[in-house]
Amino acid sequence: MSPSIIQFRDLSIAYGDRIALRSVNASIESGEFVGIIGPNGSGKTTLFRGILGLQPLFYGDIVVDGVSVRDNSGSVRKSIGYLPQRDTIDPTVPGLVRDIVLMGLFSKMGIFKRPGKKEHKKAEEVLNLVGLSEYIEEPVGHLSGGQQQRVFLARALISEPKILLLDEPTSAIDPGTQLRLVDLITNLHRELNITILFITHDVNHLIGSVQKVMYLNQELIAYGETMEILKEETLSKVYGQAVKVIQLDNGQPCVVVSDRHA
Repeated sequence: MSPSIIQFRDLSIAYGDRIALRSVNASIESGEFVGIIGPNGSGKTTLFRGILGLQPLFYGDIVVDGVSVRDNSGSVRKSIGYLPQRDTIDPTVPGLVRDIVLMGLFSKMGIFKRPGKKEHKKAEEVLNLVGLSEYIEEPVGHLSGGQQQRVFLARALISEPKILLLDEPTSAIDPGTQLRLVDLITNLHRELNITILFITHDVNHLIGSVQKVMYLNQELIAYGETMEILKEETLSKVYGQAVKVIQLDNGQPCVVVSDRHA
């Protein structure tokens, strides 16, 4: 068994007098791919903000690679690549793809140091990983939504993080592009042996890719091996309505909520 790279220890996070997450206890092992689902307002993004040290912890702690977020959030952030909820790019902004990717090095370099040949070569390498090497000198605003998400993924990867936090990376792109992006992320997980936490509203995107699923609704409802906890009773608690798990022709399960995919 791999050592735990993230530990949530009786974690509670609040915004003012409102508890957003309550008494979360869980461990994520190094190299795991974990899907995180739950309804709007369930605390999914709050969990990421806690890991990154961007939201004060009300109670408990998060330990990342042996370092307490309470004690040293700056050190913790250096080991994490983060793709936040869909960035919006103004097509009139002249920023090039290369420049956007290089921004992922600022936490290690400092914002006043200019990237050199080594950093530019690294940008080329990660753009090749996400299949966009030929767009390196293109204005990022000229790319499609799916291509932009790949640029932001490259930005998150360029610092060679141990952990990758992906907050709804498939939102606001078409279904075909969503599937291709999930396939890319799944392949990167295998190639890089990186720990990935992937927030999504559609668990069907992740079946067959993630090793574990975490269900949040202001507290930890369920967490474990994907197929062991992909059950109608558990999912109904998460979504607050009837859920059906059906078998597709290829034998893969599919989650349906109120006559639509979860």
